[in-house]
This record gives sequence, C-alpha cells and structure tokens, in this order.
Amino acid sequence: MAATSSKAKTAKRKSTRSQPSNVTIWKGVVAKAWKDKRFRQRLVDDPHGVLAEHGFKAKKGKSYKVVADSKDTKHLILPESARSVRVKPVRGSEPDPGF
Repeated sequence: MAATSSKAKTAKRKSTRSQPSNVTIWKGVVAKAWKDKRFRQRLVDDPHGVLAEHGFKAKKGKSYKVVADSKDTKHLILPESARSVRVKPVRGSEPDPGF
C-alpha cells in the first residue's frame, strides 16, 4: 500500500507542476488585452472573473483591481509599505520604478 500512496503523491506533484503559475497566466492575459480591446475592457471591469477563466489562482481574501494605462494617463501604484515593494535594481541599488 505504501507504493500506491507514493505513486499518488508523485502524480499530485506532477499535476501541480504542469499548471502554469499566476505570473505566466498574467503575462498571457496582458498580451491578449493588448490585442483585443473588448477583452481589455472585460479585464478592467471584472478582473476576478477574467483571471479565473484563464486559471489564475487568486489568493484567499485578496482583491485584485486592474487599471489600464493609456497614451495620456500612467498609473503609479503606492505600495502598502516598504516591505511590500518588489523592485529589481537596474544599476547598483537604483530601483526601477516601472516608468
């Protein structure tokens, strides 16, 4: 019986690995929104529904809001706290603010 249990655990790990990550899903959703204006508007209007349709696993208790930049309007996100900031250094300790 231990062999069956081990096989089940291995199968579960494999199925979990084959699911795309939220980052991968988000990249695909963004690419689709760039090409399809109606999809882009649906994403802004109903991010939870659209993301769920594409397999995005929302964290329990979290709310997601999608805002779309335009030619004339850019959005700056005010982080919750310094701990919540995830910016990658460009040169040395200079962060990339995303604009």
